Amino acid sequence: MINKGARSPQHHRHLSESYDDKRDRRLVTHEILRSRVNVTSCRHVGKSVNKDHTSQAGSPRQKEFFKRRNLSTDDEGRKIRFLGRTLNPPSHEDILRDTAERRFHGPTVVKKLSWDSSKPLFCYPHALRTLNNISRSFNVHSSGTSNMELVAKGGLKRDRGTQTLNESSLSGIRVMRNSSQQTDSGTAVLDKEIFQLSEYLKEALHRERKLKQKLVVLQELLAVLVQAAEKSWKVQVSEDKLKSRVGALERQLRASSQSSGKAGAKKLLREMEDQKQEYEQKAKDSLQKILEEKGSTEQELQNAQRTLAVTEGECSLWKKEYEIFKKAWSDLIARHTELQNELYILQSKLECVDTQDIQLQKLQACLHNLEREQTDLQTRLDTSQEDNELQKEQLCSMKDKWRIAEKQKLALELTINQLKNEIFTMRNQLPLQKDEVDEKHRAELQKVTSQLALKEKECTELHSELEALSDEYFSCQTKLRQCRDQLKSHQGRRTNRRSCWCCWVPFLVVAIATALAAFLTNLDTMVHGGPKKFTPF
Repeated sequence: MINKGARSPQHHRHLSESYDDKRDRRLVTHEILRSRVNVTSCRHVGKSVNKDHTSQAGSPRQKEFFKRRNLSTDDEGRKIRFLGRTLNPPSHEDILRDTAERRFHGPTVVKKLSWDSSKPLFCYPHALRTLNNISRSFNVHSSGTSNMELVAKGGLKRDRGTQTLNESSLSGIRVMRNSSQQTDSGTAVLDKEIFQLSEYLKEALHRERKLKQKLVVLQELLAVLVQAAEKSWKVQVSEDKLKSRVGALERQLRASSQSSGKAGAKKLLREMEDQKQEYEQKAKDSLQKILEEKGSTEQELQNAQRTLAVTEGECSLWKKEYEIFKKAWSDLIARHTELQNELYILQSKLECVDTQDIQLQKLQACLHNLEREQTDLQTRLDTSQEDNELQKEQLCSMKDKWRIAEKQKLALELTINQLKNEIFTMRNQLPLQKDEVDEKHRAELQKVTSQLALKEKECTELHSELEALSDEYFSCQTKLRQCRDQLKSHQGRRTNRRSCWCCWVPFLVVAIATALAAFLTNLDTMVHGGPKKFTPF
Protein backbone atom coordinates (compact mmCIF):
# COMPACT_ATOMS: atom_id res chain seq x y z
CA MET A 1 0.00 0.00 0.00
CA ILE A 2 1.12 3.47 -0.83
CA ASN A 3 0.69 6.02 1.89
CA LYS A 4 -1.05 9.05 0.33
CA GLY A 5 -0.42 11.29 3.30
CA ALA A 6 3.32 10.80 3.13
CA ARG A 7 5.20 13.49 1.21
CA SER A 8 8.58 13.12 -0.43
CA PRO A 9 11.58 15.06 0.95
CA GLN A 10 11.85 16.79 -2.43
CA HIS A 11 8.34 18.17 -1.91
CA HIS A 12 9.32 19.54 1.51
CA ARG A 13 12.41 21.08 -0.07
CA HIS A 14 10.22 22.74 -2.71
CA LEU A 15 7.98 24.16 0.00
CA SER A 16 10.89 25.57 1.96
CA GLU A 17 12.61 27.22 -1.01
CA SER A 18 12.05 30.88 -1.89
CA TYR A 19 10.18 32.36 -4.81
CA ASP A 20 13.37 33.12 -6.75
CA ASP A 21 14.56 29.53 -6.35
CA LYS A 22 11.22 28.23 -7.60
CA ARG A 23 11.33 30.55 -10.56
CA ASP A 24 14.89 29.53 -11.44
CA ARG A 25 14.03 25.85 -11.11
CA ARG A 26 10.96 26.21 -13.31
CA LEU A 27 13.00 28.20 -15.84
CA VAL A 28 15.59 25.42 -15.97
CA THR A 29 12.95 22.73 -16.50
CA HIS A 30 11.23 24.84 -19.15
CA GLU A 31 14.49 25.37 -21.02
CA ILE A 32 15.24 21.65 -20.82
CA LEU A 33 11.83 20.79 -22.26
CA ARG A 34 12.14 23.46 -24.93
CA SER A 35 15.61 22.30 -26.00
CA ARG A 36 14.49 18.69 -26.34
CA VAL A 37 14.72 17.47 -29.94
CA ASN A 38 11.47 16.16 -31.39
CA VAL A 39 12.68 12.78 -32.71
CA THR A 40 10.10 10.52 -34.39
CA SER A 41 10.18 7.55 -36.71
CA CYS A 42 9.57 9.71 -39.75
CA ARG A 43 12.28 12.25 -38.86
CA HIS A 44 15.98 11.55 -38.44
CA VAL A 45 18.20 13.98 -36.65
CA GLY A 46 21.70 14.20 -37.99
CA LYS A 47 23.80 16.31 -40.21
CA SER A 48 20.70 17.82 -41.83
CA VAL A 49 19.80 19.69 -38.63
CA ASN A 50 23.25 21.19 -38.37
CA LYS A 51 23.21 22.01 -42.05
CA ASP A 52 19.84 23.76 -41.66
CA HIS A 53 21.15 25.77 -38.73
CA THR A 54 24.32 26.76 -40.53
CA SER A 55 22.42 27.60 -43.71
CA GLN A 56 19.92 29.73 -41.75
CA ALA A 57 22.68 31.51 -39.87
CA GLY A 58 24.66 32.12 -43.06
CA SER A 59 21.76 33.09 -45.32
CA PRO A 60 21.47 36.77 -46.37
CA ARG A 61 17.93 36.89 -45.04
CA GLN A 62 19.10 35.80 -41.61
CA LYS A 63 21.97 38.32 -41.73
CA GLU A 64 19.55 41.13 -42.59
CA PHE A 65 17.31 39.96 -39.76
CA PHE A 66 20.24 40.10 -37.30
CA LYS A 67 21.40 43.45 -38.69
CA ARG A 68 18.01 45.11 -38.22
CA ARG A 69 17.75 43.89 -34.64
CA ASN A 70 21.33 44.76 -33.63
CA LEU A 71 22.26 41.08 -33.21
CA SER A 72 25.81 39.70 -33.48
CA THR A 73 27.14 36.28 -34.49
CA ASP A 74 30.14 34.49 -32.90
CA ASP A 75 33.22 33.43 -34.81
CA GLU A 76 32.00 29.87 -35.15
CA GLY A 77 28.60 30.96 -36.48
CA ARG A 78 26.69 28.50 -34.33
CA LYS A 79 25.32 30.74 -31.56
CA ILE A 80 23.67 34.14 -32.00
CA ARG A 81 23.36 36.19 -28.83
CA PHE A 82 21.38 39.30 -27.95
CA LEU A 83 21.74 40.67 -24.44
CA GLY A 84 23.21 37.38 -23.18
CA ARG A 85 20.33 35.20 -24.53
CA THR A 86 20.98 32.47 -27.17
CA LEU A 87 18.60 32.06 -30.08
CA ASN A 88 19.55 28.38 -30.67
CA PRO A 89 17.91 25.96 -28.21
CA PRO A 90 20.39 25.48 -25.35
CA SER A 91 21.43 22.16 -24.01
CA HIS A 92 21.04 20.94 -20.47
CA GLU A 93 24.72 21.61 -19.71
CA ASP A 94 24.44 25.20 -20.97
CA ILE A 95 21.41 25.82 -18.77
CA LEU A 96 23.17 24.41 -15.73
CA ARG A 97 26.24 26.52 -16.53
CA ASP A 98 24.12 29.68 -16.88
CA THR A 99 22.35 29.04 -13.60
CA ALA A 100 25.70 28.37 -11.94
CA GLU A 101 27.08 31.62 -13.35
CA ARG A 102 24.02 33.55 -12.24
CA ARG A 103 24.25 32.15 -8.75
CA PHE A 104 27.97 31.89 -8.33
CA HIS A 105 27.73 32.02 -4.54
CA GLY A 106 26.18 28.55 -4.46
CA PRO A 107 29.34 26.40 -4.76
CA THR A 108 31.22 28.43 -2.21
CA VAL A 109 28.35 28.11 0.25
CA VAL A 110 28.12 24.36 -0.27
CA LYS A 111 31.87 23.92 0.06
CA LYS A 112 32.01 25.96 3.24
CA LEU A 113 29.12 24.07 4.74
CA SER A 114 30.68 20.72 3.80
CA TRP A 115 34.01 21.91 5.13
CA ASP A 116 32.44 22.92 8.41
CA SER A 117 30.68 19.58 8.71
CA SER A 118 33.75 17.54 7.76
CA LYS A 119 36.13 18.88 10.41
CA PRO A 120 35.14 17.82 13.87
CA LEU A 121 38.42 18.85 15.42
CA PHE A 122 38.24 22.56 14.41
CA CYS A 123 35.88 25.09 15.92
CA TYR A 124 35.12 28.55 14.44
CA PRO A 125 33.65 31.14 16.81
CA HIS A 126 32.35 33.29 13.93
CA ALA A 127 30.82 30.50 11.84
CA LEU A 128 27.21 31.59 12.29
CA ARG A 129 28.04 35.19 11.40
CA THR A 130 29.83 34.18 8.20
CA LEU A 131 26.97 31.89 7.20
CA ASN A 132 24.47 34.72 7.68
CA ASN A 133 26.60 37.08 5.57
CA ILE A 134 26.96 34.49 2.83
CA SER A 135 23.21 33.79 2.79
CA ARG A 136 22.48 37.54 2.66
CA SER A 137 24.84 38.06 -0.28
CA PHE A 138 23.34 34.96 -1.91
CA ASN A 139 19.81 36.39 -1.65
CA VAL A 140 20.89 39.83 -2.87
CA HIS A 141 22.66 38.39 -5.88
CA SER A 142 19.75 36.08 -6.68
CA SER A 143 17.33 39.03 -6.54
CA GLY A 144 19.70 41.07 -8.76
CA THR A 145 20.00 38.25 -11.28
CA SER A 146 16.23 37.77 -11.28
CA ASN A 147 15.74 41.45 -12.01
CA MET A 148 18.32 41.30 -14.81
CA GLU A 149 16.57 38.24 -16.26
CA LEU A 150 13.24 40.06 -16.11
CA VAL A 151 14.78 43.04 -17.91
CA ALA A 152 16.30 40.73 -20.53
CA LYS A 153 12.95 38.98 -20.94
CA GLY A 154 11.20 42.34 -21.29
CA GLY A 155 13.75 43.39 -23.91
CA LEU A 156 13.29 40.09 -25.79
CA LYS A 157 9.54 40.44 -25.62
CA ARG A 158 9.82 43.98 -26.93
CA ASP A 159 12.05 42.79 -29.78
CA ARG A 160 9.78 39.85 -30.44
CA GLY A 161 6.78 42.20 -30.55
CA THR A 162 8.44 44.57 -33.00
CA GLN A 163 9.12 41.62 -35.28
CA THR A 164 5.38 40.88 -35.90
CA LEU A 165 4.07 44.29 -36.98
CA ASN A 166 1.47 44.48 -39.69
CA GLU A 167 1.22 47.12 -42.40
CA SER A 168 -1.31 49.30 -40.56
CA SER A 169 0.83 49.50 -37.42
CA LEU A 170 3.92 50.20 -39.56
CA SER A 171 2.13 53.03 -41.34
CA GLY A 172 1.00 54.42 -37.97
CA ILE A 173 4.58 54.27 -36.67
CA ARG A 174 5.83 55.92 -39.84
CA VAL A 175 3.31 58.74 -39.37
CA MET A 176 4.34 59.10 -35.73
CA ARG A 177 8.00 59.25 -36.71
CA ASN A 178 7.32 61.86 -39.35
CA SER A 179 5.26 63.95 -36.93
CA SER A 180 7.03 66.70 -35.08
CA GLN A 181 6.55 69.26 -32.34
CA GLN A 182 7.45 72.91 -32.42
CA THR A 183 9.26 74.50 -29.50
CA ASP A 184 8.96 78.08 -28.25
CA SER A 185 11.94 79.13 -30.35
CA GLY A 186 10.29 77.86 -33.55
CA THR A 187 12.54 74.83 -34.13
CA ALA A 188 10.77 71.59 -35.06
CA VAL A 189 11.71 68.48 -33.08
CA LEU A 190 10.58 65.06 -34.29
CA ASP A 191 8.59 62.90 -31.91
CA LYS A 192 10.89 60.05 -32.92
CA GLU A 193 13.91 61.92 -31.56
CA ILE A 194 12.08 62.79 -28.34
CA PHE A 195 10.99 59.18 -27.88
CA GLN A 196 14.51 57.95 -28.67
CA LEU A 197 15.99 60.40 -26.18
CA SER A 198 13.55 59.25 -23.49
CA GLU A 199 14.42 55.62 -24.23
CA TYR A 200 18.13 56.42 -24.00
CA LEU A 201 17.62 58.13 -20.67
CA LYS A 202 15.53 55.25 -19.33
CA GLU A 203 18.16 52.75 -20.46
CA ALA A 204 20.92 54.86 -18.90
CA LEU A 205 19.07 55.03 -15.58
CA HIS A 206 18.40 51.29 -15.72
CA ARG A 207 22.05 50.51 -16.42
CA GLU A 208 23.20 52.86 -13.69
CA ARG A 209 20.87 51.11 -11.26
CA LYS A 210 22.21 47.74 -12.34
CA LEU A 211 25.78 48.98 -11.97
CA LYS A 212 25.02 50.07 -8.43
CA GLN A 213 23.56 46.66 -7.69
CA LYS A 214 26.63 44.98 -9.20
CA LEU A 215 28.93 47.17 -7.13
CA VAL A 216 27.01 46.23 -3.99
CA VAL A 217 27.32 42.55 -4.89
CA LEU A 218 31.04 42.96 -5.59
CA GLN A 219 31.55 44.65 -2.22
CA GLU A 220 29.82 41.74 -0.52
CA LEU A 221 31.96 39.33 -2.54
CA LEU A 222 35.08 41.10 -1.37
CA ALA A 223 33.89 40.81 2.22
CA VAL A 224 33.27 37.09 1.72
CA LEU A 225 36.71 36.67 0.14
CA VAL A 226 38.33 38.45 3.07
CA GLN A 227 36.53 36.11 5.45
CA ALA A 228 37.62 33.08 3.40
CA ALA A 229 41.23 34.31 3.47
CA GLU A 230 41.04 34.69 7.23
CA LYS A 231 39.65 31.19 7.54
CA SER A 232 42.38 29.74 5.29
CA TRP A 233 44.99 31.49 7.42
CA LYS A 234 43.44 30.03 10.54
CA VAL A 235 43.42 26.57 8.91
CA GLN A 236 47.10 26.89 8.09
CA VAL A 237 47.80 27.91 11.69
CA SER A 238 45.83 24.92 12.94
CA GLU A 239 47.76 22.67 10.52
CA ASP A 240 51.04 23.94 11.95
CA LYS A 241 49.71 23.22 15.41
CA LEU A 242 48.81 19.69 14.33
CA LYS A 243 52.29 19.15 12.91
CA SER A 244 53.88 20.35 16.13
CA ARG A 245 51.56 18.08 18.10
CA VAL A 246 52.44 15.12 15.88
CA GLY A 247 56.14 15.86 16.48
CA ALA A 248 55.53 16.00 20.23
CA LEU A 249 53.64 12.71 20.10
CA GLU A 250 56.47 11.12 18.12
CA ARG A 251 58.94 12.27 20.73
CA GLN A 252 56.70 10.90 23.46
CA LEU A 253 56.48 7.67 21.51
CA ARG A 254 60.23 7.40 21.31
CA ALA A 255 60.54 8.07 25.00
CA SER A 256 57.84 5.55 25.85
CA SER A 257 59.39 2.96 23.50
CA GLN A 258 62.68 3.37 25.28
CA SER A 259 61.03 3.01 28.70
CA SER A 260 58.38 0.33 27.98
CA GLY A 261 58.63 -3.07 26.40
CA LYS A 262 58.55 -4.02 22.80
CA ALA A 263 54.94 -5.34 22.78
CA GLY A 264 53.50 -2.22 24.37
CA ALA A 265 55.69 -0.09 22.14
CA LYS A 266 54.46 -1.84 19.05
CA LYS A 267 50.87 -1.40 20.16
CA LEU A 268 51.32 2.25 20.94
CA LEU A 269 53.22 2.72 17.71
CA ARG A 270 50.38 1.20 15.74
CA GLU A 271 47.86 3.37 17.52
CA MET A 272 49.96 6.43 16.98
CA GLU A 273 50.49 5.57 13.32
CA ASP A 274 46.76 5.08 12.89
CA GLN A 275 46.09 8.44 14.55
CA LYS A 276 48.81 10.00 12.45
CA GLN A 277 47.31 8.62 9.26
CA GLU A 278 43.87 9.84 10.31
CA TYR A 279 45.22 13.29 11.11
CA GLU A 280 47.18 13.41 7.87
CA GLN A 281 44.13 12.31 5.88
CA LYS A 282 41.98 14.92 7.55
CA ALA A 283 44.65 17.55 7.00
CA LYS A 284 44.96 16.55 3.35
CA ASP A 285 41.20 16.71 2.90
CA SER A 286 41.03 20.08 4.59
CA LEU A 287 43.96 21.39 2.54
CA GLN A 288 42.40 20.09 -0.65
CA LYS A 289 39.11 21.75 0.20
CA ILE A 290 40.89 24.96 1.10
CA LEU A 291 42.83 24.87 -2.15
CA GLU A 292 39.66 24.22 -4.12
CA GLU A 293 37.92 27.09 -2.34
CA LYS A 294 40.93 29.28 -2.95
CA GLY A 295 40.95 28.46 -6.66
CA SER A 296 37.22 29.03 -6.95
CA THR A 297 37.46 32.30 -5.03
CA GLU A 298 40.38 33.43 -7.18
CA GLN A 299 38.43 32.58 -10.31
CA GLU A 300 35.39 34.39 -8.97
CA LEU A 301 37.59 37.33 -8.05
CA GLN A 302 39.00 37.44 -11.57
CA ASN A 303 35.51 37.26 -13.03
CA ALA A 304 34.39 39.99 -10.66
CA GLN A 305 37.38 42.13 -11.63
CA ARG A 306 36.59 41.64 -15.30
CA THR A 307 32.96 42.53 -14.80
CA LEU A 308 34.02 45.48 -12.67
CA ALA A 309 36.34 46.73 -15.43
CA VAL A 310 33.58 46.29 -18.01
CA THR A 311 31.08 48.04 -15.79
CA GLU A 312 33.54 50.84 -15.07
CA GLY A 313 34.07 51.33 -18.82
CA GLU A 314 30.32 51.38 -19.39
CA CYS A 315 29.91 53.72 -16.44
CA SER A 316 32.51 56.11 -17.88
CA LEU A 317 30.77 56.02 -21.27
CA TRP A 318 27.41 56.66 -19.69
CA LYS A 319 28.92 59.44 -17.61
CA LYS A 320 30.22 61.08 -20.77
CA GLU A 321 26.84 60.73 -22.43
CA TYR A 322 25.22 62.02 -19.27
CA GLU A 323 27.50 65.08 -19.32
CA ILE A 324 26.64 65.66 -22.99
CA PHE A 325 22.93 65.37 -22.28
CA LYS A 326 23.33 67.59 -19.22
CA LYS A 327 25.09 70.25 -21.30
CA ALA A 328 22.39 70.05 -23.96
CA TRP A 329 19.75 70.28 -21.26
CA SER A 330 21.45 73.36 -19.76
CA ASP A 331 21.54 74.93 -23.23
CA LEU A 332 17.86 74.20 -23.66
CA ILE A 333 17.12 75.71 -20.24
CA ALA A 334 19.11 78.84 -21.14
CA ARG A 335 17.28 79.11 -24.44
CA HIS A 336 13.98 78.61 -22.64
CA THR A 337 14.80 81.39 -20.17
CA GLU A 338 15.78 83.70 -23.04
CA LEU A 339 12.51 82.95 -24.80
CA GLN A 340 10.60 83.55 -21.57
CA ASN A 341 12.34 86.91 -21.15
CA GLU A 342 11.48 87.82 -24.74
CA LEU A 343 7.90 86.76 -24.08
CA TYR A 344 7.76 88.98 -20.98
CA ILE A 345 9.17 91.89 -23.00
CA LEU A 346 6.58 91.35 -25.72
CA GLN A 347 3.84 91.15 -23.11
CA SER A 348 5.00 94.45 -21.58
CA LYS A 349 5.06 96.01 -25.05
CA LEU A 350 1.58 94.68 -25.69
CA GLU A 351 0.40 96.18 -22.41
CA CYS A 352 1.95 99.52 -23.43
CA VAL A 353 0.15 99.29 -26.77
CA ASP A 354 -3.12 98.54 -24.95
CA THR A 355 -2.61 101.57 -22.71
CA GLN A 356 -1.84 103.67 -25.78
CA ASP A 357 -5.02 102.39 -27.42
CA ILE A 358 -6.98 103.36 -24.31
CA GLN A 359 -5.35 106.80 -24.35
CA LEU A 360 -6.16 107.15 -28.05
CA GLN A 361 -9.77 106.25 -27.34
CA LYS A 362 -9.85 108.88 -24.60
CA LEU A 363 -8.27 111.42 -26.95
CA GLN A 364 -10.82 110.54 -29.62
CA ALA A 365 -13.60 111.09 -27.08
CA CYS A 366 -12.03 114.43 -26.14
CA LEU A 367 -11.73 115.26 -29.85
CA HIS A 368 -15.42 114.51 -30.36
CA ASN A 369 -16.23 116.74 -27.39
CA LEU A 370 -14.03 119.50 -28.83
CA GLU A 371 -15.72 119.13 -32.19
CA ARG A 372 -19.07 119.51 -30.47
CA GLU A 373 -17.78 122.58 -28.66
CA GLN A 374 -16.45 123.87 -31.98
CA THR A 375 -19.85 123.43 -33.59
CA ASP A 376 -21.42 125.22 -30.60
CA LEU A 377 -18.90 128.04 -30.93
CA GLN A 378 -19.53 128.17 -34.67
CA THR A 379 -23.25 128.53 -34.05
CA ARG A 380 -22.58 131.18 -31.43
CA LEU A 381 -20.27 132.94 -33.90
CA ASP A 382 -22.95 132.84 -36.55
CA THR A 383 -25.50 134.26 -34.13
CA SER A 384 -23.04 136.94 -33.02
CA GLN A 385 -22.35 137.80 -36.65
CA GLU A 386 -26.07 138.11 -37.28
CA ASP A 387 -26.39 140.34 -34.19
CA ASN A 388 -23.42 142.36 -35.44
CA GLU A 389 -25.08 142.83 -38.81
CA LEU A 390 -28.29 143.93 -37.11
CA GLN A 391 -26.35 146.36 -34.97
CA LYS A 392 -24.59 147.62 -38.11
CA GLU A 393 -27.95 148.23 -39.71
CA GLN A 394 -29.14 150.01 -36.57
CA LEU A 395 -25.96 152.11 -36.61
CA CYS A 396 -26.54 152.99 -40.24
CA SER A 397 -30.12 153.99 -39.50
CA MET A 398 -28.99 156.03 -36.50
CA LYS A 399 -26.33 157.67 -38.64
CA ASP A 400 -28.97 158.57 -41.20
CA LYS A 401 -31.17 160.02 -38.47
CA TRP A 402 -28.18 161.88 -37.08
CA ARG A 403 -27.40 163.31 -40.47
CA ILE A 404 -31.01 164.35 -40.99
CA ALA A 405 -31.04 165.98 -37.56
CA GLU A 406 -27.78 167.77 -38.36
CA LYS A 407 -29.23 168.99 -41.62
CA GLN A 408 -32.38 170.22 -39.86
CA LYS A 409 -30.20 171.88 -37.23
CA LEU A 410 -28.19 173.63 -39.92
CA ALA A 411 -31.37 174.67 -41.65
CA LEU A 412 -32.74 176.07 -38.38
CA GLU A 413 -29.50 177.92 -37.75
CA LEU A 414 -29.69 179.38 -41.22
CA THR A 415 -33.29 180.42 -40.63
CA ILE A 416 -32.28 181.96 -37.28
CA ASN A 417 -29.50 183.93 -38.95
CA GLN A 418 -31.86 185.04 -41.66
CA LEU A 419 -34.39 186.09 -39.05
CA LYS A 420 -31.69 188.01 -37.16
CA ASN A 421 -30.68 189.77 -40.34
CA GLU A 422 -34.27 190.60 -41.08
CA ILE A 423 -34.68 191.86 -37.54
CA PHE A 424 -31.68 194.12 -37.90
CA THR A 425 -32.92 195.37 -41.24
CA MET A 426 -36.40 195.83 -39.92
CA ARG A 427 -35.06 197.77 -36.97
CA ASN A 428 -33.21 200.05 -39.27
CA GLN A 429 -36.03 200.43 -41.79
CA LEU A 430 -39.07 200.42 -39.66
CA PRO A 431 -38.49 201.80 -36.24
CA LEU A 432 -42.16 202.48 -35.87
CA GLN A 433 -43.32 199.01 -36.39
CA LYS A 434 -40.72 197.84 -34.01
CA ASP A 435 -42.94 196.55 -31.35
CA GLU A 436 -45.19 194.52 -33.59
CA VAL A 437 -42.33 193.11 -35.59
CA ASP A 438 -40.41 192.36 -32.40
CA GLU A 439 -43.32 190.48 -31.06
CA LYS A 440 -43.69 188.50 -34.25
CA HIS A 441 -39.99 187.84 -34.46
CA ARG A 442 -39.86 186.95 -30.83
CA ALA A 443 -42.69 184.51 -31.33
CA GLU A 444 -40.95 183.02 -34.33
CA LEU A 445 -37.68 183.04 -32.44
CA GLN A 446 -39.27 181.23 -29.54
CA LYS A 447 -40.69 178.64 -31.92
CA VAL A 448 -37.34 178.21 -33.58
CA THR A 449 -35.55 178.02 -30.22
CA SER A 450 -38.08 175.48 -29.01
CA GLN A 451 -37.56 173.47 -32.19
CA LEU A 452 -33.82 173.80 -31.74
CA ALA A 453 -34.05 172.57 -28.15
CA LEU A 454 -36.11 169.63 -29.31
CA LYS A 455 -33.54 168.84 -31.98
CA GLU A 456 -30.73 169.11 -29.42
CA LYS A 457 -32.60 166.71 -27.17
CA GLU A 458 -33.00 164.33 -30.07
CA CYS A 459 -29.30 164.70 -30.81
CA THR A 460 -28.34 163.94 -27.21
CA GLU A 461 -30.66 160.94 -27.21
CA LEU A 462 -29.21 159.74 -30.48
CA HIS A 463 -25.70 160.30 -29.08
CA SER A 464 -26.49 158.23 -25.99
CA GLU A 465 -27.99 155.51 -28.18
CA LEU A 466 -24.90 155.65 -30.37
CA GLU A 467 -22.64 155.24 -27.33
CA ALA A 468 -24.71 152.30 -26.14
CA LEU A 469 -24.52 150.75 -29.58
CA SER A 470 -20.76 151.33 -29.68
CA ASP A 471 -20.42 149.63 -26.29
CA GLU A 472 -22.44 146.69 -27.56
CA TYR A 473 -20.30 146.66 -30.67
CA PHE A 474 -17.10 146.53 -28.58
CA SER A 475 -18.53 143.73 -26.42
CA CYS A 476 -19.47 141.81 -29.55
CA GLN A 477 -15.96 142.39 -30.88
CA THR A 478 -14.42 140.99 -27.67
CA LYS A 479 -16.75 137.98 -27.90
CA LEU A 480 -15.66 137.50 -31.49
CA ARG A 481 -12.01 137.61 -30.41
CA GLN A 482 -12.67 135.04 -27.69
CA CYS A 483 -14.48 132.77 -30.13
CA ARG A 484 -11.64 133.17 -32.60
CA ASP A 485 -9.06 132.27 -29.93
CA GLN A 486 -11.08 129.19 -28.93
CA LEU A 487 -11.38 128.16 -32.54
CA LYS A 488 -7.63 128.58 -32.99
CA SER A 489 -6.95 126.41 -29.91
CA HIS A 490 -9.44 123.67 -30.94
CA GLN A 491 -8.48 123.60 -34.60
CA GLY A 492 -4.83 122.52 -34.18
CA ARG A 493 -5.21 119.29 -36.16
CA ARG A 494 -7.48 120.58 -38.90
CA THR A 495 -5.27 123.15 -40.55
CA ASN A 496 -7.10 123.25 -43.88
CA ARG A 497 -10.39 124.47 -42.45
CA ARG A 498 -8.66 126.81 -40.07
CA SER A 499 -6.55 128.30 -42.90
CA CYS A 500 -9.71 129.18 -44.85
CA TRP A 501 -11.35 130.62 -41.74
CA CYS A 502 -8.19 132.50 -40.76
CA CYS A 503 -7.91 133.92 -44.26
CA TRP A 504 -11.46 135.26 -44.05
CA VAL A 505 -11.42 136.55 -40.44
CA PRO A 506 -8.62 139.19 -40.81
CA PHE A 507 -10.45 140.88 -43.68
CA LEU A 508 -13.61 140.98 -41.59
CA VAL A 509 -11.73 142.44 -38.61
CA VAL A 510 -10.08 145.11 -40.81
CA ALA A 511 -13.43 146.05 -42.31
CA ILE A 512 -15.04 146.30 -38.87
CA ALA A 513 -12.11 148.36 -37.56
CA THR A 514 -12.28 150.81 -40.48
CA ALA A 515 -16.04 151.14 -40.07
CA LEU A 516 -15.68 151.79 -36.35
CA ALA A 517 -12.92 154.34 -36.95
CA ALA A 518 -15.03 156.20 -39.51
CA PHE A 519 -18.07 156.03 -37.27
CA LEU A 520 -16.17 157.36 -34.25
CA THR A 521 -14.62 160.21 -36.27
CA ASN A 522 -18.03 161.19 -37.59
CA LEU A 523 -19.50 160.94 -34.12
CA ASP A 524 -16.78 163.19 -32.65
CA THR A 525 -17.23 165.73 -35.43
CA MET A 526 -20.99 165.73 -34.90
CA VAL A 527 -20.79 166.06 -31.15
CA HIS A 528 -18.09 168.73 -31.03
CA GLY A 529 -19.05 170.62 -34.20
CA GLY A 530 -22.71 171.43 -33.26
CA PRO A 531 -22.16 173.52 -30.10
CA LYS A 532 -19.29 175.40 -31.71
CA LYS A 533 -21.56 176.48 -34.55
CA PHE A 534 -24.28 177.33 -32.08
CA THR A 535 -22.11 179.79 -30.14
CA PRO A 536 -23.49 183.01 -31.72
CA PHE A 537 -26.88 182.32 -30.28
